[in-house]
Amino acid sequence: MKFDTKSVGIIAAIMLLFATMLLSGCMQQAPANTSSNPASETTNMPVKVTVNNETAQEQSVSTIQTISIKNFAFNPATVTIKAGTTAKWINEDSAAHSIKSSLVNSPVMSPGGSFEFTFTQPGTYAYSCGIHASMNGTVIVQ
Repeated sequence: MKFDTKSVGIIAAIMLLFATMLLSGCMQQAPANTSSNPASETTNMPVKVTVNNETAQEQSVSTIQTISIKNFAFNPATVTIKAGTTAKWINEDSAAHSIKSSLVNSPVMSPGGSFEFTFTQPGTYAYSCGIHASMNGTVIVQ
């Protein structure tokens, strides 16, 4: 098979174009934020912090304070939390309950239900069950 000069030039141009496309695809860099190192991902693990050459272990802080409702009582009956913390009442009783105070009024929680409220202002907040007035609790927000 014989090729004339024009055909050779076209074939050479196609091969050059193909080689350029192939090489440019191989030379692309991965995005800068791609990492295969799991340790570089954001986690909620405790972190060591160094201040004035002293290393302290930073504690993981929970932003949810759980209060169980069982045997017609709040447990714990009094909790002390920081402003911004969410109180979560979980009804582990056989009867329905609710939370009633000057600040918080929950819907009725059936057995197994729960209710959450985030306290943003410091103060002492007394509450009771809206169904069973003898059930009382207190949230102290610092």
